[in-house]
Amino acid sequence: MRDGLPNFASTRDDWKGAPRPHKGIDIYVDAMAVQAVAKGRVVGVGDGSLAGGWVKIDHGGGVETVYVHVSGIRVSAGDTVLKGQPIAIVDGPSGNAVEAQLHFELRLDGESVDFIPFIFELAPDGLKRAITRNNERLEVLRLEARAEQAERELRRSDEHLRLAQAREEVGAGTRLETMQAQVARGRAEVNLVLAQNAARVSKLRLVQALGIQMTADRIDLVSEFEIFQPTTDMQALMADALQRHPQLIAARADRNAANSTVKVAKAAYFPTLALQASWSGFTREVTDEDRLVQQNISSAQNRADDLILVCDQFADLYNATSTPPPPPYNNCSQFELTDADIAEIEQDTRAINGVYPFSFSNEPVTLSAFFSLPLFRGFDRQLQVEQAIARRNDMDYQVRGLELQVRADVTEAVHNLETAYQTVRLQEENTQTAREELRLAQERYQLGAGTFLELLDSQTLAAQAEVDQIESVFAFHQSLASLEAAVGRPLQLAPRQ
Repeated sequence: MRDGLPNFASTRDDWKGAPRPHKGIDIYVDAMAVQAVAKGRVVGVGDGSLAGGWVKIDHGGGVETVYVHVSGIRVSAGDTVLKGQPIAIVDGPSGNAVEAQLHFELRLDGESVDFIPFIFELAPDGLKRAITRNNERLEVLRLEARAEQAERELRRSDEHLRLAQAREEVGAGTRLETMQAQVARGRAEVNLVLAQNAARVSKLRLVQALGIQMTADRIDLVSEFEIFQPTTDMQALMADALQRHPQLIAARADRNAANSTVKVAKAAYFPTLALQASWSGFTREVTDEDRLVQQNISSAQNRADDLILVCDQFADLYNATSTPPPPPYNNCSQFELTDADIAEIEQDTRAINGVYPFSFSNEPVTLSAFFSLPLFRGFDRQLQVEQAIARRNDMDYQVRGLELQVRADVTEAVHNLETAYQTVRLQEENTQTAREELRLAQERYQLGAGTFLELLDSQTLAAQAEVDQIESVFAFHQSLASLEAAVGRPLQLAPRQ
């Protein structure tokens, strides 16, 4: 995996033949799945002649990620994806890429930002995880620089050994000097082995921190320790940190919640009026419809028989008195249940039973009102109010303490960054001076005007100066990372190209 060929914001002569700033990171992998870095919604999918396959995901809050030069896309626009969900693969070159790679971009409010210190802020413990992973990356680069310095030192030792051997052959040097050169070379070789192993172990730690499966020999971080004079505005950084620092945002949210708790506790003293209205209905369906039809026909037949019986009784009474029965008792056959009546009952029964669930039998509307006036319930209410106020005051102090801490951290980080920059420049001068001294010592030794011990001393000083320069450069980027942690977001302090 090679990050940054080119890295973020680097200017290059690209395929267009004109320099332009690179807006992402190129990760050189092949035959690997591409996973979403966080939960979000796919807002764009495409396949172009230059970009090849690409996917854009919106994570909310103005955060977007873009994946370019991919193939085998597994999502579509509008899909919701989870963190770690495969969305595509890198399988050979795609678009205008000359070899298999993933071009990754992280955009904040539409502007591309460096994902190295920022991408893991999408996770719940984002800020701490981002700092940890950035430190792991810087540590890899630092140890690789130390390994390169150890290689230079071994080459110098080889050169000094050859020089000592040549002087011994012509009688200008002694066997002791040659043996000292051999010891110095052996020590340089041991230092190189140790430095290379330390760099290899740091890569393994980086892979572990990233949570991916990859051997150390496949990782080649080519990002450089760029040194620039930081352009910092103390007041602007302070205001930004006080407004956007994640810990302060969380503390202020807790304080607002505590303030709402105070209002809720005080509301226990107020009278309450509750109004309630309800309306209901029911509907049903008989599954055995034929049985229901027979029941309704039987009920209708029983009613008809009862009416005929009553009609006959009244007709008999009128006939006993020699009085013609009046309607309807003069024709009792009219109460008989006919075939037409039975067919109508069956039709109505099936029609009513078939409207489920769209026909309701309404219940009466009910209205109710409740009024409560709290008089005395002991001292529970006052206790709850005092506890809520104490909680709110405690959160006020916590917010104030965090604000003071953020102010102090930002101020300290800015001063440390400025000091680290000055230290780097001084160490560069020291390294140049030490190398020049080593060159003069080599010339003096070649001419026989100096001793081999002087040459070893100069070599030691030059090596120490180079190590100190590497450490100062690393300290500069550590100070930059500390300033970003104090502010609570990635910063662009380097001059734009």
